[in-house]
Amino acid sequence: MHVFIARVATLLVLWHLLCALWVGFLLEQENVGIANLIICVVIVTLVCLCSLCSVLTADGVCFCCIGTLGILCEINVDDCVPGACHNNGTCIDRVGGFECHCPPGFVGPRCEGDINECLSNPCSSQGTLDCVQLVNNYVCNCKRGFMGHHCEMKVNFCDSSPCQNGGMCNAHEAGHSCVCRKGYYGKNCEFSGSDCDSNPCQYGGACVLVDGGGYRCDCPAGTAGKFCELDARNECASNPCKSGALCQDRLGDYGCHCPDSWGGKNCDIYNPSFRAGWGQPVVPKPNRIPTNTISAIDSDLEEQRAKCAVNGCREKSGNLQCDEECNSYACNFDGNDCSLGINPWHNCSAPISCWKVFMDGKCDMECNNPQCLFDGRDCEKRLSECK
Repeated sequence: MHVFIARVATLLVLWHLLCALWVGFLLEQENVGIANLIICVVIVTLVCLCSLCSVLTADGVCFCCIGTLGILCEINVDDCVPGACHNNGTCIDRVGGFECHCPPGFVGPRCEGDINECLSNPCSSQGTLDCVQLVNNYVCNCKRGFMGHHCEMKVNFCDSSPCQNGGMCNAHEAGHSCVCRKGYYGKNCEFSGSDCDSNPCQYGGACVLVDGGGYRCDCPAGTAGKFCELDARNECASNPCKSGALCQDRLGDYGCHCPDSWGGKNCDIYNPSFRAGWGQPVVPKPNRIPTNTISAIDSDLEEQRAKCAVNGCREKSGNLQCDEECNSYACNFDGNDCSLGINPWHNCSAPISCWKVFMDGKCDMECNNPQCLFDGRDCEKRLSECK
């Protein structure tokens, strides 16, 4: 085939040259006829292989139209340059131009247009939320309870038999419910026994069975919700943390981040060994007195109690009058007559007996807190008198 084309091209070139010589010969003749000249020009023009826009010049040369080259305009320039067709379109070269064959989903002379498949409303109107346009595709977003490529199928949530232990299933628009047999409970009747067996109430809530089935949670103060899982009160609002501590609201509780030397849940207990951190309730530890000092303490206590007897403290106790000679530990603090019926050191958890060093003129930091009556103000700085 290629040999045949080559031979034809060679013959056309030779024919073109002969016609050109003939035209030149005719032009040199004085009595050449106009008709013969026109016939020769037409024949030579037909030799040019381009479209009708290709003409033969006076010199016998083909003047080629756009997109062709060569002596006879026999070469077609490839117009399919990179990027001629968009979106992976196939470029077909033509004389003086090109043509694009577009892939599915695209249109336009250069495949530049994306077809919106959602314009044809392919999704089911009953079960579809919206149609999402994709490249040569689309997706139907289904309403709850529908499925399928076009959301055309309604789901029966009871088809999978979700109810266990003989429970009866009822299908709804967007789910199902189970009617459980006696002794079973749960969304799918998967639990047996009492509703409270699974301890559904959180954070100390009390589970109470309800007549007719079910339960409720009696929640402790500061919590709420079906399972007492919600924080219903800001325990930090009352500013429980002392000594400049930061308060953290917790579910039904609070926490105090105490500075150095201040411990306890509210950071109000002085403790030189405490390092900054979350305060913890202090549980008073029983005093461990060395055995070799017990006898001396007992002896001193007995001596003080003897003084109480001499002063008649037992008879004065509870007479609603403060008797200072009886207001001591050995004399039972005068029956609390000196403190409105309350032992003033009842809440004092210091490691030393603060009532023994109360107002002794020496600062005992272990007792310098509200529970221990601030050591009788022994730790307050006193200003010197003006001179």
